[in-house]
Amino acid sequence: MATDQQLLEKLNDWIERIRDEMTKVFFLQHIFWEVQEIIRTNPRLEQSKNYFYEWMGDAFVYSAAMFVRRQVDRRRDSVSLLRLLSEHRIHGQFARAILSAFNE
Repeated sequence: MATDQQLLEKLNDWIERIRDEMTKVFFLQHIFWEVQEIIRTNPRLEQSKNYFYEWMGDAFVYSAAMFVRRQVDRRRDSVSLLRLLSEHRIHGQFARAILSAFNE
């Protein structure tokens, strides 16, 4: 059985890893929509059939879908938001003690 310190370290590591991945997907989303705005406001670009733009849209969709898939992964060897919440439920009393310590 893990000690409180080990559980806290695991929780911190998982939160950091999930936060980093969320930050990346939101950054990619921002880039995607900025490029879409450039295309939309440039009639020459908007009217042309461009495989690069199509590829970029597909790449963003696939990337976002994989992000969601990773965050709902239940496998024991995965770090995901779903597993983090499950761990929180299992170690809820410990987690509540940590949260209450931060609120004091």
